[in-house]
Amino acid sequence: MQAVASFIVPAFLGLWIRPAFWGIRSSESRPNASQFHADNLLRKFPFPKATPDQQAASAAAAKELDTLRTNWLNPPEWTKQEVLEFPGFTTGPWSRYVHNPDARGIGTVRYPRLIPKDAASAKHLQKRTLTIHTSLRPVKSRCVQARTHGRT
Repeated sequence: MQAVASFIVPAFLGLWIRPAFWGIRSSESRPNASQFHADNLLRKFPFPKATPDQQAASAAAAKELDTLRTNWLNPPEWTKQEVLEFPGFTTGPWSRYVHNPDARGIGTVRYPRLIPKDAASAKHLQKRTLTIHTSLRPVKSRCVQARTHGRT
């Protein structure tokens, strides 16, 4: 048994290590050969052109999935909306929230954000993350995924 193991392990390592060294050696002559370029990958595998019906179905499924995800991450019974107000430019990152700008483009930013209703809600919300959400895969989420992929 030991003779078989002493043959298999070096043979396996040889098969595994040799291609790695060959790849390093062959890439030395081509400076960027070992780098990954996503634009080349997408050019080789183009996405098919969606029909208007497919675009509408995809948009509806995405909106429903976003609503479900948002309600799971921030349930209405645990959160309340608070509006932050501060000065901001119409050309800045808050431009869509700027109200009543003056001639210089400065107005009042009214940014709505969700905060926990109380300490108990804050504790519950700390456990609600996208990582956990994706791992749990709630029943409703599976229904949306099945509908999106044409399964019932």
